[in-house]
Amino acid sequence: MAKATKIICKWIQFCFLTTFWHMKKSDTRTNSSAQSGNNRSLPAGGPANVLQKAGKATGRFLLRLAALLLTLLLLTLIASPMINNLSAWKTGQEVGRLPLPPDTEIKERFSRAGKLNGNGNGMQFLGGILVESSLTLEELQAYYASYGDSYTVERQETRELAMVEHDRAFLETDVSDGGFYVVYTWGKGISPFCGLDLRGH
Repeated sequence: MAKATKIICKWIQFCFLTTFWHMKKSDTRTNSSAQSGNNRSLPAGGPANVLQKAGKATGRFLLRLAALLLTLLLLTLIASPMINNLSAWKTGQEVGRLPLPPDTEIKERFSRAGKLNGNGNGMQFLGGILVESSLTLEELQAYYASYGDSYTVERQETRELAMVEHDRAFLETDVSDGGFYVVYTWGKGISPFCGLDLRGH
């Protein structure tokens, strides 16, 4: 599990342990005060009753705090893949918004989020387009290079995306007729959702 997830889990565990410690301490104080009150014939509703109510209130507060943190953790773990998918989608939209070269048409848009290639851990965000063009690979590469060195152009001869080494990804378009190319780039995610997405490990 991600480092951030472990930290949150340890914090929740600490909250639960602190809750039970406070409740036990409160009970001890209550019993001690009650015995002292009996010896001194304290009236009902004296210090013992006040300590008992304070202990219960503290225990309820800490339990609610721990439940809130656990809920936030679960919601974050559920939301992280969706947010990371959105980051990848935005990366693909960035490529799709670039002006097209002559005699070129977008056939499909794609995006992926996860540990897509290489070793180690970490989320990666891929976004791009499949185009059909009468231009050569070299002409397309030169065209997109004018918009920056972060865009990669490759010939696409099968439906499988070659740049995705883990969890194989496929296009929907039939590219068997030739003249198809992928234009893609790698984007960035949003912290801390990158570390909380189990697909990055």
